[in-house]
Amino acid sequence: MYKTDNGRHFIVYDYLPGSAPLSELAENGRVAPRRVCDIALQILSALDTLHRAGVVHGDVSLNNCLWREREGHRDEVRLCDLGCAWVRLPGLVVTGGPTAPSDSRGTPYYTAPEIMSEEAGDHRADLWSVGAMMYALLTMREVDLGEPDEPLGLAPPALLVPAIPQAISDVVMRALATADQRYPSAATMAEAIRAALVIPPPRRGVPLWASVGGMVFAAAVATLGSLASMRTAADVPDLALSAGAPATEARPLAASTDIASVATPAAITQAPAPTLAAQDAPAPAATNPATVAKAVTAKPAATAKPVVKRLEPQVALTWATVEKVVRGKAQALRSCSSEKFISLGLRVANRRATLESLDGAPVALPDDHCVVDVVSMLRFGESDAIIGVVGVKLPPIPTTLRPTPIHCR
Repeated sequence: MYKTDNGRHFIVYDYLPGSAPLSELAENGRVAPRRVCDIALQILSALDTLHRAGVVHGDVSLNNCLWREREGHRDEVRLCDLGCAWVRLPGLVVTGGPTAPSDSRGTPYYTAPEIMSEEAGDHRADLWSVGAMMYALLTMREVDLGEPDEPLGLAPPALLVPAIPQAISDVVMRALATADQRYPSAATMAEAIRAALVIPPPRRGVPLWASVGGMVFAAAVATLGSLASMRTAADVPDLALSAGAPATEARPLAASTDIASVATPAAITQAPAPTLAAQDAPAPAATNPATVAKAVTAKPAATAKPVVKRLEPQVALTWATVEKVVRGKAQALRSCSSEKFISLGLRVANRRATLESLDGAPVALPDDHCVVDVVSMLRFGESDAIIGVVGVKLPPIPTTLRPTPIHCR
């Protein structure tokens, strides 16, 4: 609450018994996506009020949000600590004044890059901080963008933890984008989160009358198509096998054929020439099989086009193929981890894969030797070096491998 006493401005906070910093909730492990979204919506509601008043918080982080669990296991979150706040409207004096304070740049890993680099920032810096908080609660990994001269790529939450819905992951990554690509306001980001939480309605079944009608229609089309093809085969003569057509007038090859070939005289003489040629023969002598064979084989095989073989172009290795191969080893990776999901940072080059990170952390030997061994056995096609993160859902742990409870007497 904003108050004034003898010309002095100060802020009074509510007393919230039983509250603790939101960072304590993160200490218990990953937070469910829906719960994270509910927490983010409460913080965005507070930020929307501040931004409408022209105030930028400047230090939204897990430690600056008070959290407590109310009845019905519902989280209650309060945004606090405006020590780094500044205003963008003239005439207001709150803590840092009209510009971002230079002596305090917020909490590392939760403050927008433009604020940390002392560049001009606005209310969208707070939205970046909300995205960083959601990222930390969802993945148990803080946002580390590296240094300006050595930037680091940020893996989307859905890649690190495949259980996170893609729509929620997209909201987080847009909030963590550059200022011009973020949400324009806290209210807009809140709408995107609500839209990501909406479950699409189930598809309705096809009515019985529609399915039966479709079957009848398909059968009618198939029957008419068969009759048309039969009439076409009976009415159109085969030029390649007629008595008056030379062997070089065989059907042309399709332009899209990769491996070209031509008919040999032996293959043509074996065809039922008398039956097909009898319809269009100019003279009775042409209906004699020996005559037809002699006419067809009159031209030497040297006039036939040579067989041309074209090599298939090499298909470039895609990351989708890498993901399919790695996820096919889920059973082998089951013995390497007791988690439900595992994320592998891979570099694929020279037909082999190298494990560069595990669950978002650098590989540590010998602790991670099991995963390293599984990855080293993978083989891929020849391609340029590609790098990425693969999320793998591990199969359930067999009951035979689960520890047997010990009953004390």
